Amino acid sequence: MTLEIIPEARFRTNGRPRRITVEAAPRSPTLPKSLVEGLTAARTRALRAELSGRPQVALALLMLALIRRSAARADGPGLAIAISPVGFDDDDRFEQARTEPSTAYADTDLARLAEEPIDHLLELLALSIAEAVDVTHDGASPSADRTQATSDDLAAVLDLDMSRHWQASTEFWERAPKAFTLEALSNAPAMVKLSEWARKPKIAALAKMKRTDLARVAARQLKDWLPDVLITPSRAGALIVTSAGQEALAEADAA
Repeated sequence: MTLEIIPEARFRTNGRPRRITVEAAPRSPTLPKSLVEGLTAARTRALRAELSGRPQVALALLMLALIRRSAARADGPGLAIAISPVGFDDDDRFEQARTEPSTAYADTDLARLAEEPIDHLLELLALSIAEAVDVTHDGASPSADRTQATSDDLAAVLDLDMSRHWQASTEFWERAPKAFTLEALSNAPAMVKLSEWARKPKIAALAKMKRTDLARVAARQLKDWLPDVLITPSRAGALIVTSAGQEALAEADAA
């Protein structure tokens, strides 16, 4: 099943809404297309695995696709629901879960399926919808932003923790641009809490390192680090601004 879900455009910082200013900020170093494809493929693999066990979310995703298709007045003979499973290098758990029903129900008919308990049908639905998910992109193509938005929405609903599925390895940092690695290390918690006087020589020393040595340092110091394309945004309404927070926001606006 091929699903394309296009949420409303919005601006985010690490997946969260941010206020837009007119000041031009220096452009941050970016990752090569091949690395972005690898990262988003890892997220696809995680989303498929998580979605396969969440029938309610799978049903919601299917209904959203159907509603969007209906609103677009897409015509088709009979039912215009295309079932196009996406072949993917899935993890073992999901691979086994999705192949078992295919074998068990290969020669079934509607009457037999109609007799199955609704809970079991929902489990089968979740597997089928998960099999249709592919949010891999290169970060540069015209459809990359829309694909990332779909990926972010699904990750937020599933409360996906990508640190359980991916970790920046030495190989990743060796392939990343040196400027990207330096920026990540400069923004590491241990580095940020230092004074400017203490940070500058450390960053200068890192900049002088060879790429392979710098990659080993990054892999050691950034164990919990995730790139922006893998960070799960907060769901709408998941965060509540307390009265103290509202006062702080008001003071910041007044400043």
